Amino acid sequence: EELRDRAVWTRILDEAPLRRGSHNLQGIQNSGPWSHHRLNIYPDGGVARLRVYGDPVPGAGVPAGAGQGGAQAGEIDLAALVNGGRAVACSDMFFSPMNNLIMPGRSAYMGGGWETRRSRPPGEDWIIVALCGAGRVDRLTLDTGHFKGNYPDRASVDGLYWPGAPPTRLAGHPDWKEIAPAIKLRADREIDVAVADPGPWTHLRLRILPDGGVARLRAWGRRMDGGGAGWIADDALLRHLNGLPEEEARAALGRCCGSLRWVEGMLESARRAGPWQSRTRLLGEAERIWWHLDATDWLEAFSHHPRIGADAALLRAKFAATAAWSGAEQAGMAAADGEVIARLAKGNADYEARFGFLFIVCATGLTAAEMLRRLLERLDNEPATELRIAAGEQAKITALRLAKLAPALAPAPAPADRGDA
Repeated sequence: EELRDRAVWTRILDEAPLRRGSHNLQGIQNSGPWSHHRLNIYPDGGVARLRVYGDPVPGAGVPAGAGQGGAQAGEIDLAALVNGGRAVACSDMFFSPMNNLIMPGRSAYMGGGWETRRSRPPGEDWIIVALCGAGRVDRLTLDTGHFKGNYPDRASVDGLYWPGAPPTRLAGHPDWKEIAPAIKLRADREIDVAVADPGPWTHLRLRILPDGGVARLRAWGRRMDGGGAGWIADDALLRHLNGLPEEEARAALGRCCGSLRWVEGMLESARRAGPWQSRTRLLGEAERIWWHLDATDWLEAFSHHPRIGADAALLRAKFAATAAWSGAEQAGMAAADGEVIARLAKGNADYEARFGFLFIVCATGLTAAEMLRRLLERLDNEPATELRIAAGEQAKITALRLAKLAPALAPAPAPADRGDA
């Protein structure tokens, strides 16, 4: 009666037509947070399901202390579903859903945990949990409650710092850091685990060997609001980028990639999630934003590169901001003989005539002959295929150039006798 008669409701979706027997996906006008939703239908009839998609907000509508058994003063369970944590990927969940691992309280029965199937190929099973925010993890709890003959022999836990990371990019990412190695598990038992590096972290990866069931994972610690504000990354590149005023940061990023929308996307990522606190996030966001752009943005970035083997003086005048980097990237041209240079010039012309944009290749470490071979191989590609290949090469160049932004890593001036990359 209170909700029906006296509550103040906010309209988040105006009247919208529904299709019979269908999923009717709708965008909303105000994303909350909300604790209740009211569905109005006109004039009457049947609705099979209402799904509300979003991210849980820590503390919103959660009773004090919910899911916090075992917490010490000032701690919360950063992984807990009720606090905003969520399981985002796993190798297998044959017997039970992966989010069981971070449910409130202890599991009441074996099916209330996360369990993988038996007789799988050699290797580890794993599950990745996005924490409720960037946070310092002081200790872990692993619980094998109700798993007796089917618990894993041992486990390890890794940490990663990348706010908002796409789940599809996480499983095999090279930057996971092991923070709790070689944990020996026991049947039907809850154990506390020391953490070697408290982070901060935004994601944890639990690895189990060989397979089996774990009822709960708890990550006890403290949120670092503002994307880890107050934690200074021990990395010259990150300190440099975080210290730049916005206009200088815009210019620096523009040297790495010539797409204006990519640059603005990187600046927006820094505004939204706070300072760059890990190279994982910096390079991951650079690639994520790049692949969400369209062909117009890619072509804009391509236009900020000179042709391979072009006249150095002319290019230095046109591409002054990146001339030194380009020269270093295409150092393999220095030993090129006249025949290779001539074939590259013709290949560049044939490529541009076929595809409408200049040949893009991540030339770092390549000889002139290798650049020529790659150009000739790609001439037979379909235009749409080649555009994506060129975009992939640009993504590699961008990552390499981002790493050069730290003052200590600034390149030497380009040689005067050869064209830029």
